[in-house]
Amino acid sequence: MTPLYEDYANRKFQIPGQPPIKFPFENVQAVPGDETVNFQNLALGPGVRLDAIVASVGTAQGQIDATGKLKVVGGPLFAEPNAVVTDKGDPEWDAEVAKVIGELKADGTLKEISEKWFKTDISQDVH
Repeated sequence: MTPLYEDYANRKFQIPGQPPIKFPFENVQAVPGDETVNFQNLALGPGVRLDAIVASVGTAQGQIDATGKLKVVGGPLFAEPNAVVTDKGDPEWDAEVAKVIGELKADGTLKEISEKWFKTDISQDVH
């Protein structure tokens, strides 16, 4: 479990500038450890070693596809901000990158890519 998700499981996680998170659980014991090993332990069955994992959609979907034994339950717990980073001081390149991303969003390509790889649309908040 990454420190971010461990903080979430321990009800100590907040996103700066966002309203407080409403945690949908009360009593949870966070089990830190290697993410791959945790997924392997979860795949052993409910309650054998773990009952659930908090993970990114991409990571979870990869493990679901690999094991065929896992599933996502419920909706997203929170959204992590992601960004496209460019070198500072090149406004023409920044404009081109923004233009291409805008076009991909407008024609539905970002949504298609997201649904193909994550089985959900994570591109909704792209600007």
